[in-house]
Amino acid sequence: CLEAGVFPDDEVTIDSGSPESPDVPAAALLAALKLLSYWLASCPQACMAFASSPVTVPRVMDLMLLGNACGPFFKVHLEGLAALLMGICIKGEEGAGSDDIA
Repeated sequence: CLEAGVFPDDEVTIDSGSPESPDVPAAALLAALKLLSYWLASCPQACMAFASSPVTVPRVMDLMLLGNACGPFFKVHLEGLAALLMGICIKGEEGAGSDDIA
């Protein structure tokens, strides 16, 4: 290292686990979407409340149009989970509608 003029103290390291990293909020959002997807898929009452909300549905739809705000890895996962969440809500509303008819 001394021959090349690079000292160990001068090396730049990127810590993806630091709170300043843009990946940390994306990872937390990814975890929250996974939990929310599981909960809404297993609880029809929560799914109906979520799907009928004028606030939550547009927010999840916005996640499907995220762009490159959080990097390509998290972009694909967040957009996919947002689409899955909307599919769960649609499927839940279809299932609730068939119970009302019978």
